Amino acid sequence: MIIQCDGNLHSFVLGGLFGPKAVAGYLAGVIVSGVQMAISSSNSGGAWDNAKKYIEAKKLKFMEQRIVQK
Repeated sequence: MIIQCDGNLHSFVLGGLFGPKAVAGYLAGVIVSGVQMAISSSNSGGAWDNAKKYIEAKKLKFMEQRIVQK
């Protein structure tokens, strides 16, 4: 049985080397970064879904580009 502690290992090493204030700062940064990523992923997912529905409704018109030869 393999025990995985990769996620917690960073906090213990950081706390052992730099103290509890460094761990608190690290955890606060991780939480803020996670919230930002969640909001960004949610917004981009909605945009992709709206684009897919727009294309499926055949409202997207492609412009034809013609090459004129002289």
